Amino acid sequence: MSASILIGYKKDETTHTASDDLESIIYVLVWMCVLYAGPGTVRQDKHVTQTVLKPWVSVTNPTDAVNLGLHKRGLTTEPSMVTDEFTTFFKPLCSTVDKLLRALGSNWSTTDDALNYKTIRDILLEGFGTVEEVPHWSGHKDVYGYGLLRENAKRKYPSYATTRVVRRRRH
Repeated sequence: MSASILIGYKKDETTHTASDDLESIIYVLVWMCVLYAGPGTVRQDKHVTQTVLKPWVSVTNPTDAVNLGLHKRGLTTEPSMVTDEFTTFFKPLCSTVDKLLRALGSNWSTTDDALNYKTIRDILLEGFGTVEEVPHWSGHKDVYGYGLLRENAKRKYPSYATTRVVRRRRH
């Protein structure tokens, strides 16, 4: 959820905009980079409450929501608060996420959703065009738990965490 909606939550003075959705996409990316060890694999070394994202899951009242909004605003000047906790697999995205978070503070328009879209799109296009894979990364060597998950064959995945492709035969 965007910082402005969270900050205005207590006063009930918020208007949801397309820019709020764009900002939320950035936070989803941050969530993935901190909590996932690799493709489709949640990190095993820390629970979300042991990471910088603890305030994101600890909102129980309107005051907490406002404080989370202020915390997210702080990320626009200190993106390293979250990028320092990216798992190895997602470390190559640190500079892109840094630019995205800084754009929320410096280049973000409160009135021009199209300008915000262009800003985010340009950062993503530039960043993802330069991202390289982590050298010598493997699930078996990953200290964050991707390899542990692979080895733990008895682990049951919830239905939402797995996809099953059903192919229909043509007649």
